[in-house]
Amino acid sequence: MLADEDLHRHAVENLDQADALLFGRVTYEMMEAGWRRPAPAGCSPG
Repeated sequence: MLADEDLHRHAVENLDQADALLFGRVTYEMMEAGWRRPAPAGCSPG
């Protein structure tokens, strides 16, 4: 299956309807590095 425009549109429509995403351990660990770390306690944004 080729990842064409229709496939991407369908995937986005499905994600728009989702209330949550459930990742397996391997996927979670691969994505974890790209997520921001929480701000240290007592620090205000900006």
